[in-house]
Formats: sequence, C-alpha cells, structure tokens
Amino acid sequence: MGGQKQKKPFWPALAHGKVHYVGQPVALIVADSAALAQDASEDIAVEYRDLPAVIGFEAATRAGAPQLHADIPGNLAFEYESGDRAAVEAAFAGAALKSRITVRSQRLVGNPIEPRAFSRTSTRQAACSPSIPRARE
Repeated sequence: MGGQKQKKPFWPALAHGKVHYVGQPVALIVADSAALAQDASEDIAVEYRDLPAVIGFEAATRAGAPQLHADIPGNLAFEYESGDRAAVEAAFAGAALKSRITVRSQRLVGNPIEPRAFSRTSTRQAACSPSIPRARE
C-alpha cells in the first residue's frame, strides 16, 4: 500500500545516442546571425535507425518489450495502490453481481500555448535585454 517513488530517467536537453520521440531536439546551433545559423544547420547530418516499438501499456510492460529508458526496467515509472485489499476482495467475493471493465486513457496533458523560453539581444556595450513571454491575463 502507498506505492513507490516515481522513477525519473536521465533526460538531457539534446538526444544523446538515442532519440526517444519524433521532434526530440538533436542539435543546438549558436551563431552570430540568422544566416550563419542557417548555414550551420545545413551542415548537420543525423543518421536515424528504426528501433522496435510497442503500442499500449500491456505491450510496453510485457517481459521482453523494448526498453524506452535503460535505467527504467520494465518501462514502468511507478506502481501505486491505495485502500484495503482484503476488504475489497471480500466485498467482491460476496457480491451478487460483478462486472469487469478495462478503461483505456490516453496520456493527455494540458499545456499552455506560451513557450517556456526566452530570447536575448545584446549590444556591443554588453547590455543585455531579455524578452520573456508572459501569459496574458
């Protein structure tokens, strides 16, 4: 009862050795101008190799399933249980009618449209002028 502490894999800012999802950042360019950044981006070459994939919780947690993170065996971040197991089992054992249901719930997370980012401009006098997006009220 009470579950376990959530396992959190190492998650670098850029993919390192393995890309975990479509759109995961794989490179970073720092340049003095947009044109130089564009030129540098054209020199980046990434070679991708398809990895085995699974769909759904049961397939992802089955023995032998491809591991998403090497430091999270079984692809299970945490397992949590609450309540009195014996009382629940006794109640079901004595119930006149029983039903079973499997509820599939997509992993959806509400996110604001505003980015979690900032941009900075500087002048030759080393003045810094950050611009941080703020949520509208």
